[in-house]
Amino acid sequence: MSSSMIWNVLMIDDDPKILAKNKDLLDDETIPNTTDKIKVITCNDFEESLNEFDKERIDLVIVDLKKGPAKPGEDPELEAGEITLNQIRERKFLPVVFYTGWPHKVRHLEGPHVKIVGKPADPGIIMAAIGAALESPLPVVNRALITHLEKIQAGFMWGVADDIYRTYGNSVNPYDVAYLLARRISLSLSDEGIKAFLKDSGASADFYSRDSLVHPMQYYVIPPIEEMPLAGDIFFGKIDTTESYWCLLTPSCDLVPHKTKKQTKAEWIVFAKCVLLREQPEFINWYEEVKKTGKLDNDNYPDLDPLLKNNRRNSQAERFVFLPGVLDIPDLVIDFQQLKIGKIEILTSPAFKRKASIDPPYSDSILSKFARYFGRVGTPDLNCSCVISKYSGDSKTEIK
Repeated sequence: MSSSMIWNVLMIDDDPKILAKNKDLLDDETIPNTTDKIKVITCNDFEESLNEFDKERIDLVIVDLKKGPAKPGEDPELEAGEITLNQIRERKFLPVVFYTGWPHKVRHLEGPHVKIVGKPADPGIIMAAIGAALESPLPVVNRALITHLEKIQAGFMWGVADDIYRTYGNSVNPYDVAYLLARRISLSLSDEGIKAFLKDSGASADFYSRDSLVHPMQYYVIPPIEEMPLAGDIFFGKIDTTESYWCLLTPSCDLVPHKTKKQTKAEWIVFAKCVLLREQPEFINWYEEVKKTGKLDNDNYPDLDPLLKNNRRNSQAERFVFLPGVLDIPDLVIDFQQLKIGKIEILTSPAFKRKASIDPPYSDSILSKFARYFGRVGTPDLNCSCVISKYSGDSKTEIK
């Protein structure tokens, strides 16, 4: 957790006495093992509590579990606190601490950002739960992202939108301005904008360095945004009897259902197998050298670097594409010789998981490389000795 921060905590309970007591005990207290403090805001109405999000920047919610009859449209099995949690999740990301006399009713919700404290509890126990809910770096990243977007918004509204209305008055279509703002925000979260945001979030320099190198995360969109699969998407599952990671190679346009026929152009689709980097001979030999020398670099085995840079030595350069691992996707090497064809229905199989989309231009590069590899025209190798033999005579003869 970053030091010297003030976290706004919203406490929701239908008992005003409990709210007053806990505000008095917790407000301006220091979170254990940090120098951070909390500011406590209280609300005694579950429905009204969500309005506090519009009044204050809330970082964490402490919520009671209130027993009561279900209202029309509500699941009768859900308690008020759980309903509030679902409403919070629909609106924004906030860590939650349930403070309730019925902790067993929400124990199934407990996780990294949801903690449970039974009533009554010593203030130290509540503060420990707050610290545990804020221990993950996500609340810090979340606050940094909001701050980043607000800066972009403020700069645009005062520096661009205000000038537009000064010049053209209220005749300007507000949705045109909104579109420009959305585009500005979108561009602020690509490439250099992302790097600036990560730097402000406290990320290490390898995430935001401004050289020409890219971080592995820039390759992927996880989870995929587009509802329909795209060429270049990465899947995991079985095709026939082979379980592996797979790269979809069928053009995206063939995967879109026809507006009236509700059928796709493609009945069969093509995948290239993605083999594990750690099973490749270049990696195995490199790793053996690392274990011997204790040096974690590729200078002691120069064949690994060309493989990672898609110029594999002593092999067909166009045949392979390296994909860096992120999250639960391991380091992979796409092999265009290991192809599988499956019925298009495999894309909707629950056992065949769509793991990620590869972002342009990396997806475009993969498809282009695949097209070159299979569209190439093979020729016999040249007898190079015939060329070299012309220069094997008198070394003093001028080469022309």
